[in-house]
Amino acid sequence: MALERRDTNICLLGKLVWDMVQSSKKLWVDILSDRYVADPNIMHAPTRSSDSVTWSSILRARNIPEDGFHLA
Repeated sequence: MALERRDTNICLLGKLVWDMVQSSKKLWVDILSDRYVADPNIMHAPTRSSDSVTWSSILRARNIPEDGFHLA
C-alpha cells in the first residue's frame, strides 16, 4: 500500500515538472516560476533552504520526465 502511494506521488510530481518544462499557461506554473525560477528552465533552478515543501518536492522530481517512468 505504501509503495502504491509513493508511485502515485512520483507520477503526479512528474506531471508537475512536465507542466513547468512545457511552460504551460497555468496559473500555478506562473506563480511558482515567478517565485523560484530565475532561469527560464526549471532544470537549472537551484535548491535553497527557504524553498517551500511543494517546490522542494518538484525539484527532487525534476529528472523524472528525463529518465522516464518505470513501471514495476
